[in-house]
Order: sequence, then structure tokens, then C-alpha cells
Amino acid sequence: MSKRIEVYFILYLGLLMAFFGIDSEVADYIENQERILEQVAKSKLKNLIKIQNQQLNNIGDDFNLSFDLQGDFDKDSLNARLFFKNDKNDSDTFSVSLEKDMIGGTYSALVKESRFYSLDESYSVQITYDVEPYFSDSSLAQLEMDFGKKELVDEIINNIYSEGSIIEDTLMVGLTITPNEKDDPGWKITPIQNPLNSIRGLNGKIGLFVGGVKRSEDYTLKIESDRSEYKKAKIKKGPHSAEINLGSLRKNGEVRVIGTRLRDRKISRSTIEVKTFIPRFKSKNRHRNEIYFNSPFTFDGTLANFDSFDDLRRYSLKVTGLIDQDVKSHEFEFNDDLEREGSIAIQLYIDGNKINGMSHEIIVKKPPPPDIKYLDRDGRFVTLNVNAYGRGNIIRRLRIHSGGTPVGSKKIDDHEQGQTYTQKVKLKESADGRIRLKTSIYSNYEDVIKSEQFFIN
Repeated sequence: MSKRIEVYFILYLGLLMAFFGIDSEVADYIENQERILEQVAKSKLKNLIKIQNQQLNNIGDDFNLSFDLQGDFDKDSLNARLFFKNDKNDSDTFSVSLEKDMIGGTYSALVKESRFYSLDESYSVQITYDVEPYFSDSSLAQLEMDFGKKELVDEIINNIYSEGSIIEDTLMVGLTITPNEKDDPGWKITPIQNPLNSIRGLNGKIGLFVGGVKRSEDYTLKIESDRSEYKKAKIKKGPHSAEINLGSLRKNGEVRVIGTRLRDRKISRSTIEVKTFIPRFKSKNRHRNEIYFNSPFTFDGTLANFDSFDDLRRYSLKVTGLIDQDVKSHEFEFNDDLEREGSIAIQLYIDGNKINGMSHEIIVKKPPPPDIKYLDRDGRFVTLNVNAYGRGNIIRRLRIHSGGTPVGSKKIDDHEQGQTYTQKVKLKESADGRIRLKTSIYSNYEDVIKSEQFFIN
């Protein structure tokens, strides 16, 4: 609650300045208000990068540090460095660049022993970075709670994305290095993720940390599995990480990875459990089955539990029917010039692979005539719900000829697919003692629609 009060205080302050006619202050406020709110929004992502896993290996006298970094951020925009500080001497510091590995998707850095000034003293490790953020659904939901208005949050986030935004922060690694106290550089392969959770039908990739070797040529990897299809996995090796592509995941199972260091034939083994889940649309309840002429609509093909920044970049849609188009996105926006009846089919692909069962069909129709529904009758009162269909189509007038009189003001709701016109009416008997409500609907796209409704006393 206090966070929301802070945001509204900013807005309230501007209103006070405007009321008292402080022109220069108002001008400054208007200029800075958006920036202030953007900083509030970005502060919600202060710790957007998380260290999922980490590993320290000795390479001769030097050190290799590897990290699995996860979160809502653009992996290609990450600019990160490892920062080392002597625990006894604050002035004894240095940093090295943290680079993304081409294989495995981890981040690593080779640190030369010569960079340490005091070999017998310990150094703490941090990651300093700047990165472009991605606002996930959970982040947006939190901002809506704090700001209290979805439209305001959408405007702020759109401004951040359109102008480009960098967040700077520091991560505590939780490692201490004393150069002269090196551990034995043991040969080991360690899965970055275990179990491997993936949507059924997607390609499954297992990432591995690799320790105790200098080059990819210094070791071999072999696959064993209780699933015959996983035995054909493709292996890519790097000096400090590796990646195993299992291909399309169809069923649960286990994958055993056997690594051999060639210089001494030492063996390291890891067993990774593979779990698959049936895919389902995240926003299925918002998918439309019908749209009308000239009515724009955005189809969202995002899958549940598969909506991180990196996940969304793997989506594509194939649109067929009235529209024939390949879309490199999880969304497809219908424009407002579609004026043919027919159907549109949308098929979801991930990494170029068709995801079975993840398709949706939309029927495009000519807008039907306006209609009227009689809702919420309470004794002598009833609510009339009048609908115009199709973008830009409206109800110009609702005329009550007999059987009732309007109560209060009409309510009008314009939306993507037309307009809803609501009016409360007090019913009254006709001359024959019955309640017979006669109305006419005037719209901008159809002839007058007449309606007659009988009610029981």
C-alpha cells in the first residue's frame, strides 16, 4: 500500500502546482513526471538477473569461473564483468569481462593468477552488469498493483521499450578465491539444470558445466538413456561447457552422460531426468472464435510456463486462410481492412518445429444487425442491453414507443468488436393490462430494428 501512495503523491504534487499557477514548476513537473515513473517501474526489476548455478575450475595456475544466469533480461544485451576485491585491502581490486559461451549458453571468464596482487590473501567475487530488461507478466501485475491503473503501466512500459533502457546492478557471487590455496582441478561434468523440464514436442537441450580440462579436445562425452530416441542426441563441446541436443521430446525418461578425460582416462558421470509437459495456451480464455469486418484483434499464442524473454524469441506463427503469412513472434495483429468472410487458421511453431495441438481457428464475419437483450428484471424494472457489432459501429438512439420509460442515464461502452448501449427502464401496463415493451434501435450501419417484448405481471 505504501508504494502506491508514493506514486500517487507524485501525481498529486503536480496537480497542486497547477492549481496554484506555478507555471515554471508545472513545466518542470510535466517534463520529469514520465522519467520519475519509469524509474519507479525499473526499480521493480532491480534484481532481475539470478545466478542459477555456478562453478569454479582451476586451469593450471589460473581460474575459470562459469555461471548460469537466468531472469527477465535480453541475453544479447548483457554487459557483465567479474569484480574481485581483497578482503583485507579495499584498494586491491580488479575486474575481468564475463563472456557468453557459444556452447551451452553459460557465461564464463578465465582469470589469470597474475591479476592477483596478494596470492596468500582471499578475494571476494561480484558480478557487475548493465542490461536491457524484459517486463514479464508477473512484473506487470506487480506494477499494476502498485500504480493502480493498467493504462498507466502500459504507457510507462511502452516508453521504456521505445527509448531503450539500461539497468545497472551488482550480484554477490558467494565465492572467495585465495590464489595459493587451489583445490585439485578434478575432472567433472555437472548438469546446469536437473531435471530438464520442457514442453512436449520441443527440442530438449541439456547444458553441462565442464571442469578439469583446458580444451574441448581434452575429453569425450557419451550418452546412455532408457529412451532409444535420446541415445541419438547431438553433442557440442566447449572447453568449459557442453550442450546435448536430445531432439524432439516425446516422453519422460533419463539421460546418463559419461565423460572421459583423455589424458588420464578418468570418468565422470551425470544422470539427468527428463520431464515433459503437454503444451497449453496461456491466454486461451482471451482467444476469439469470431471477429467482424474492420475489427482489429491481437492473437496471443504464448504457452503457459513458457514466457521468459528467451522463450518468446523462439516463437513463430503460421497464418493461413484469408491471410497467408509467417510471423516471427508469439503474437499476430489483425489489421482493420479485412472485409471478406471466411476463416483464418493459426499454427504455433517453436524453434521452427510445429507444436501439435497448438492451433486456433477464427471465423471472419460480416457484422450482424444490432440486437437487444432484456436483463436483470426486478419487479417493474428491467435493463436493456443493446449491441452494435463491428469496429466503429454504434447505437445512435434507443427509442421506447410504449410499455416503459427510461430511468437514469444510458451507459455506452465502446470496444474492439463494436459497442454496448445499456439503459434501465421502468415498465408499465398497456391498456389491456399486459406489459408490452415496444422499442426501436437506430444505428449507423443497419435499418431501424424494431422489437416487442412481453412481460408477466
